Amino acid sequence: MRKALTAFVFILAMLLASAGMVYADGSMDNFARSQVYEGQFEDVADTAWYSSFVRDAYEYGFVSGDSETTYSPDDDITIAEALVIACQLHSIYYDAEIDRELQEGEPWYQPYADYAIENGIIWEGYPYSLNSKATRAIFAGIMANALPDEELAAIGTITEIPDVNDTTRFCASIYQLYNAGILGGADEYGTFHPYDPIKRSEVAVVALNMADVSRRKPSQLKAVPQITLYADYGATVTVKRGNEAPYLRLGWSTSPVVIPEGADAETILNSATLNPMKTNNAELDGIIDGIFANIITDGMSTYQKTKAIYDYLMDNCYYGNGYASWSGKYVMHDDDYVVVMGKVILKTGHGTCDNYSAAFVAMARRIGLNAYFARGYAGNQSGVLDTHEIAIVTIAGVDYVFDPQIDDYNSRAGKRTYSLFCKPFSTQTGRYKGYDLASAKAGFGNFALK
Repeated sequence: MRKALTAFVFILAMLLASAGMVYADGSMDNFARSQVYEGQFEDVADTAWYSSFVRDAYEYGFVSGDSETTYSPDDDITIAEALVIACQLHSIYYDAEIDRELQEGEPWYQPYADYAIENGIIWEGYPYSLNSKATRAIFAGIMANALPDEELAAIGTITEIPDVNDTTRFCASIYQLYNAGILGGADEYGTFHPYDPIKRSEVAVVALNMADVSRRKPSQLKAVPQITLYADYGATVTVKRGNEAPYLRLGWSTSPVVIPEGADAETILNSATLNPMKTNNAELDGIIDGIFANIITDGMSTYQKTKAIYDYLMDNCYYGNGYASWSGKYVMHDDDYVVVMGKVILKTGHGTCDNYSAAFVAMARRIGLNAYFARGYAGNQSGVLDTHEIAIVTIAGVDYVFDPQIDDYNSRAGKRTYSLFCKPFSTQTGRYKGYDLASAKAGFGNFALK
């Protein structure tokens, strides 16, 4: 039994050695200056913020110039160059040798790649090309493996970095280096820019903080300020500054849109922020593409585009009761209804108020307006309330009525009317009854025929 146990211990030791775990201990005391910097890098000015870091990192042997007289502090580094620094840190800490002998045909960095894999700095099958630029996240992932965890002990309690979350590659390494006082971010909020390349000047700072514990300082990060964004249809959202880009691309703004009281339709429509949207129904989108090719031109204002849509419906469609059937199809939400009913009138040229309003909504959304399909009641010629569908466009929190079917009907005598084109809904309560605009707006969001 003793012989078997002795053999097992021997085999285990061999396995650990072959896996790279050959260094039983190491010491931060091994880091010492090994050469003297004599100002040979002509592109590192004494007044530059990174000057002392480059000097010290050079003397410790962590960095070198890209020529005898230049350091190129603003250049990016490759992953291979990052591995060289990590391997230097690891080998000095463990007082180990890096076999730098190259085999014929091997790239210059192969000895460092081999050493890094053998010692767990990177792993076999590392998914990134070593010739590619090292992002700040990749660099952090490599550096965090250059020293054992006990030498990267936390001296801070950073729990939130503005642009680093669970989906960020190497997020655990980034947080580890922040809390160890090795990284501090690009601003007072700790912004890291994980996907930006890391510069040679920044690399010198990180290498020194890794090797010299006395340089490490806990970060005192400020909370990221918040910003309120406004949609022209009245909604607001508060996000952390730096996270507003997706909203701005969708037409939100950093200040509320204010329309002067009594403004005309042209001023109102040209004040709208736009979020162009297709219906996601290939047939209807194709029909609208064809129509727009004839009525919409470059340089037209939002008002001109909206009026062109309104005019198209009045010029090319007429009220035809009995042609509005949607074949008894069950619709899941108002988006479905807009697709089905809008398609009918644009294909046949006739339909009821449902069709006119649905077609207007689909086309208005295409140019970016926040248009909705609303159901309710309106007085007919006899003064009796009858079911009636209209379009609503919300701009700067105000709901405006567009009723192309009624304006078309009233234009039959040869005189074009726009009595219900971009009129505040609040001024039309005598005409329209029972419209639940909140429900109408809630019915949108899919624009895909089920």
